[in-house]
Amino acid sequence: MTYHPGVVIAIRRHYADELGVARLIAAGELSSPQHYENIALFALRITGTGAAYRRALEEFVWRDPKLYLTDEFLQRCGGLPVIFEHPGRNSIDTREFANRVVGTVFFAYIKGDEVWAIARIYDADAAQLMEQNQLSTSPAVVFRDPTVNAKVKLEDGQTLLIEGKPSLLDHIAICPKGVWDKGGEPSGVSSAAVGDTHMTEEEKKAAEEKSKADAEEKERQDKARKDAEGGEKLDKLLSHLDSMSKRMDAWEAEEKTRKDAEEKERADKAKKDAEDKMSEEERKVAADKAKKDAEDEKEREEKERADKAKKDAEEKSRKDADEIRKAVADMAARIPATISDADYNALADAQARADGVYLAFGKSAPHPMRGETPLAYRVRLLNGVKEHSPGFKGVALDKVALADVKALDSIEPQIYADAEAVARSPAAVAEGELRCITKHVGAHIYREFVGNPAAWMNPIAGPTRQFVTRFNDTTRGAH
Repeated sequence: MTYHPGVVIAIRRHYADELGVARLIAAGELSSPQHYENIALFALRITGTGAAYRRALEEFVWRDPKLYLTDEFLQRCGGLPVIFEHPGRNSIDTREFANRVVGTVFFAYIKGDEVWAIARIYDADAAQLMEQNQLSTSPAVVFRDPTVNAKVKLEDGQTLLIEGKPSLLDHIAICPKGVWDKGGEPSGVSSAAVGDTHMTEEEKKAAEEKSKADAEEKERQDKARKDAEGGEKLDKLLSHLDSMSKRMDAWEAEEKTRKDAEEKERADKAKKDAEDKMSEEERKVAADKAKKDAEDEKEREEKERADKAKKDAEEKSRKDADEIRKAVADMAARIPATISDADYNALADAQARADGVYLAFGKSAPHPMRGETPLAYRVRLLNGVKEHSPGFKGVALDKVALADVKALDSIEPQIYADAEAVARSPAAVAEGELRCITKHVGAHIYREFVGNPAAWMNPIAGPTRQFVTRFNDTTRGAH
């Protein structure tokens, strides 16, 4: 939810401190991030649970929700360092802490089957990158005792690592894409500035279905309320009938108790009469038989309990195995197909060429979509800016690419050059406005402005001074 800036300021004043603002972000009543005093408060994913795929290790991993979705784990997240990218080793030391830490975690909470937290980001450049780009997170955990983990070979030959309880939560790293994105678009850092452009089709469909379900639920509630209002008399009648039914049930129960007592009395009397007729030897035989029958019954009951416990354990083990296999299969289905090094480099080069032009318009070049070829990606990037190229804005670039790739190679630089010239031309900026063009060179950020300087000078220039050159006197003429 996004509020007007004035409303956000009022909310912050009401809640007085950063913890109150963090609770509103976690509840979804304020968007992430929120700039408070000298820090930026971001919602970050600490870890997911269930099945995921670690491409770097070429293995599936299972993280048991029962070990992570707990109050104890939320408390362990307090003060967790937030860094940019993982260090060379699995944990950070004094030097890596000084070089990489940009903030800390201070308010953890459970969101569905994931653990999220509000982080204080102190580094302004890092906060800007996290706000303007859809990034993700990757947790680093340490297992002092490796025997708590187990590796299983799947039927297709791949490896499944079933993790136990980690002995240390070392840090949470900000990264372009994390394991717990589970093969989808990066989603570990929540930023309202990016919007929902990175929602997967599954997420969009889920949001639409939830909206439809909410509307249907409201309709059911309205109908139930009307039915309740219209059926008040029926409710009273049913209440009377229910009272009568309870009285009948009580009478039947009382009658059954009386008959059972009489039957027991007759049985006890018959048993006593039979015992009185039995000899001492017959009573001993009957007692031995009764004792053996009781022992046999006890043994039978114990065997039934043991068999049931064994069956329940086997059923639970089977269900756990089925759950893990299903989660791994779902995870494998979401993992994008492996692309060649040549295609990966071609996609990266196309994005780098386009990003400079898109930044000139205050935007970022869109990321390649899953399964998209380098040629299709180039055409999509060019279609985003070709309206600024007089010679090619009406050309169907997809048909050109299919017909002759070399022709596209010659058209591409001209379209980008035309678009960049328009972006940097003051004539392309509306009267009274300035356009900010941001560049990232290494770790530095440069900003250029194009347009009319009067957009920022006029508000502070003051009124224009005027000079009197003559007075008009209608009785004596002009002087």
